Amino acid sequence: MASVSINVLGKGKSKAAYRLRFVDPRTGVEKKIRLPKMVNRRKNADVICSKVSSLVSSIAAGDQPTPEVARWIRGISDELHQRLATAGLIPPRVRLDFGSFTEGYLADHLKQTGASSEMNLNRTRDLLGAFLGMETDVRDVTTEKAKDFRLWLMDGKRNGNQSYAEPTVAGHIKRAKQFFRAAAKSGVIQSNPFDDVAVGSQVNDDRSVYVPAETVDKVINASHCAEMRLLIALSRYGGLRVPSEATRMLWTDIDFEKNEMNFRGKAGNDGKVKRLLSPVFPQLKPYLIDLFDPENTHVINRYRTTNPRTQMM
Repeated sequence: MASVSINVLGKGKSKAAYRLRFVDPRTGVEKKIRLPKMVNRRKNADVICSKVSSLVSSIAAGDQPTPEVARWIRGISDELHQRLATAGLIPPRVRLDFGSFTEGYLADHLKQTGASSEMNLNRTRDLLGAFLGMETDVRDVTTEKAKDFRLWLMDGKRNGNQSYAEPTVAGHIKRAKQFFRAAAKSGVIQSNPFDDVAVGSQVNDDRSVYVPAETVDKVINASHCAEMRLLIALSRYGGLRVPSEATRMLWTDIDFEKNEMNFRGKAGNDGKVKRLLSPVFPQLKPYLIDLFDPENTHVINRYRTTNPRTQMM
């Protein structure tokens, strides 16, 4: 078992330094751990002592630390963590920089997402990296830094780029939460520093306007390629989200005889992608026929990895 011994420093016994003693069950050797100066109260030393006692018991039984102790270890200071590691109670804490963590996360996560999600996540990663520094340890990202990131996005003078609109900022904050939620879930950090950062609205009412079909047809006719014409038609006459839903469509999803098409909607809470049935309206069908190529699997190919909204004309 671990025990706490108290060394009293200075006259008047106003300062106390705490030291733990325990016998390593693997070697039978007594070891000592001097606690950091920040542990200046006996009750705090007693808490650490109980956790160390649990660790010693787990080591003796050949077990992993209990879930409660594992959570405690993730939340302790680097100084205390290093002293416990030096005593052989836990592995050393490995530094994990933001760039490496997000690179690994994206390599795994992007296998399950579409091209538009990949672009958005990479863009948010680039902005977070510019603000935090790609070399920053993810454990050093505080709630204050997370809140400041939101302000940084809205201040073009600070970010050296532009003052992003509220819906754009909301999207980046939402994806930043996603990155750090994954870090917390994997145990890299104790909690998500973006939990208390308001996302905000991703709807820009100033951009809401009714566009008559006549105007849409003029834009379609002025477009430079068949894929772009179809993307606009799918958005206006098919009601699809562009690029996400449109770029996931396959030619096998379209039944020209029945004038029906299945398209893959947004994934639900269960992670499954919903398939939605929609009619092929007369205004839409000519653009599908014009692009049809039985040798292609996807309906849209040119714009599956680029954002068509930046290349419309």
